[in-house]
Amino acid sequence: MSSLNLDDFTDLIERPDGGVRRDAEERRERQTLPPGALGRLDELGVWLSAAQSAVPVRPVERPRVVLFAGDHGVAELGVSARPAGSAATLVRAVLAGESPVAVLARRFDVPYTSWTWRSTATRPSCPRRSPDTGCGAVRGVSTSRTR
Repeated sequence: MSSLNLDDFTDLIERPDGGVRRDAEERRERQTLPPGALGRLDELGVWLSAAQSAVPVRPVERPRVVLFAGDHGVAELGVSARPAGSAATLVRAVLAGESPVAVLARRFDVPYTSWTWRSTATRPSCPRRSPDTGCGAVRGVSTSRTR
């Protein structure tokens, strides 16, 4: 199995603008609502503003939802909020239109795609901090396009 070092790609990723982030945070502090009143939306709005290099943030014109789910044994190390083996249940709920993300996507007419992976590993032998170094051979990859 070949090894893929994700650090080799870091220079190719355009980072959100730190200066624009600070400008967006300052703008948010001047708003009528107290900081944190919008929960995680405050943080996401500032991030989106920095990613767009624009204050105020511009509307997202063509949103898409992509769900990546995998049962590869890493959850057994306690690194996931979900129990090991639960990816199939999650994907079924999305495809059935029952999950929160599917309900929101349908409500706002946003197309979504699901990608699922399964591996032959029952217990990963990879280091805790680098699950991309080969935790078992990939048994199946499937995609499901909905909406």
